[in-house]
Amino acid sequence: MEQAGRSSLTTSLWNRGGVVGRAAMLVPAAMAVWWFLLKVPSLWLLGVLAWLPLALFVAPAGQDPVTVNADTGEWVFSVQVRTSARDPLTGQSRFVDSLDVNVPANGIAEYAAGWFCYFGLALSTAPFSRRAAKRALFGLGVQTVVNVASLAACVWIMGYGSVVNSPSDPRLWLTKYFDHINSLVLPFLSPFLVALLVHPEWREWVGISRPDRTSQPAAAAPRRMAKATARR
Repeated sequence: MEQAGRSSLTTSLWNRGGVVGRAAMLVPAAMAVWWFLLKVPSLWLLGVLAWLPLALFVAPAGQDPVTVNADTGEWVFSVQVRTSARDPLTGQSRFVDSLDVNVPANGIAEYAAGWFCYFGLALSTAPFSRRAAKRALFGLGVQTVVNVASLAACVWIMGYGSVVNSPSDPRLWLTKYFDHINSLVLPFLSPFLVALLVHPEWREWVGISRPDRTSQPAAAAPRRMAKATARR
């Protein structure tokens, strides 16, 4: 009885906080854990997961897509651009096949932070259960795809943008526009979009779906059984 009372009290307090109230506590906590404890391991994992997509879609064939400079700690990405651009020194057009892009580790940290922001949002939805755990794992998978794809796009945009760097080149504006979306919007917005996609609690909060009532008949079944027993 005492354990059941504690469980009921915990559930009541959890429900009273609401999904947004819980997220207001859990998301900053998850981000703090990432920043102070797991930032370096998460960047290492991001580099491991992004290696193959970078090798297939960004780097020239036969070259390592990413290495780490042991002296500076910078990530060195090999980027195939294959485009013509005007040389700012000579003013002549030249063809650029590939180049290396050096990026500080902190310059791509936002692509790893999405995991922890989403995890805080996932923990805010419901008490732990097998069903909630499956949803959270699926959401982490989706967030991983977004993180890796965004990093690959960021690397290519930086390489391409460094070539088409003439103010008169119309490609420069488009490059800056997509870089803004990919670097300053998507890494911070994607965890919330993934949470909306995966978790019905967040869809209910924003008003795009109705609360799930399927659990009510199951809850009412014990009451009917109790009434039937009393009649006997």
